[in-house]
Amino acid sequence: MPFWRKRLGLELNDTLLKLVQVKQRHKSLEVQKVVAHPFPSIWSEDGIFIEEAGLIETIREALAGHKFASKKVHVAIHSRHVYIQKHQIPIMKKRKRKEWIQENLIPTLGLPVRNVTFDWYVIKRLDLEELDEIMLVIAAKEYVNKLVRIIEKCGLEPISLEVSALGLHRWLTHQMKDLSNHYLSIHVALNGVELSCFKDGELQDVSFVALEAPSFRHHFDQPPRDPLEPIMKDESEIEAYGKQLLEEMGPILSIWQKVLQWEPTQWVLTGDAIDLKQMQSYLETQVGGKEMVIGPANRSVLSQTVKEQASQWLGNAFSVPIGLLLKERSDK
Repeated sequence: MPFWRKRLGLELNDTLLKLVQVKQRHKSLEVQKVVAHPFPSIWSEDGIFIEEAGLIETIREALAGHKFASKKVHVAIHSRHVYIQKHQIPIMKKRKRKEWIQENLIPTLGLPVRNVTFDWYVIKRLDLEELDEIMLVIAAKEYVNKLVRIIEKCGLEPISLEVSALGLHRWLTHQMKDLSNHYLSIHVALNGVELSCFKDGELQDVSFVALEAPSFRHHFDQPPRDPLEPIMKDESEIEAYGKQLLEEMGPILSIWQKVLQWEPTQWVLTGDAIDLKQMQSYLETQVGGKEMVIGPANRSVLSQTVKEQASQWLGNAFSVPIGLLLKERSDK
């Protein structure tokens, strides 16, 4: 007899906490709780949390009054904090891979940080060459330890840490029948945009464009009471934002096209902070030969209770933390 599982997914960026509780059995899922809570921008600098005590206190306030089925939580780490690379390594038993990568591969990469932690998965086996092609994901150990420590001090127990692009990809593949085999995800947040490139279900590369949405506002009103409400809805503001985004994306996409020898045919918009519908319309007028789509809304998987209470601006803002809880890879 199959059992339901209740699990927590957390996306924590510079300006917003997003936490979900999902009830799941096989491919069926129901979101039973959503929590969105803003952070003052003064608590982070260039993506690094610099005011730990205040941040912890705010997270505790956000979680107060909520009862969760578990303290164990799956956590997203954003692309600005990771290095993603493909490598070919000798075929070996799974238990030996970590030690081999640590001793033979990591020291040769010329990373800007010395003390790192890493994860990997096998993309494919090259039998003739007796090699495995792997995707290697690397992060500064200091940042990872600080993120885990903050979450633990808030009463939660991180049990996995995964690149946000992979959580988003699982949500898109779970919900979109027409998702292209060659697509670019554009995940928008208040302080920047995360770009992720996928081919045949495999992550190819990620990049982060620092783009402060508030700086494109014509009028600096009080922040909206609903943290999910877009701060930009004006057409001229979104056009200015979109123009700058395309300028920043240009060199990144050119490098990817040169290295990967292909380019995505579909661009998928997700996230919060701006009116995605208007952003889609603007991009369609500026970029030819691409299908512009907005990622599927999260409302379709909400419980009835959550639907009645959820923000009207929910959109697809919780795609990453929900996606973290979908089927995980097991091919290490």
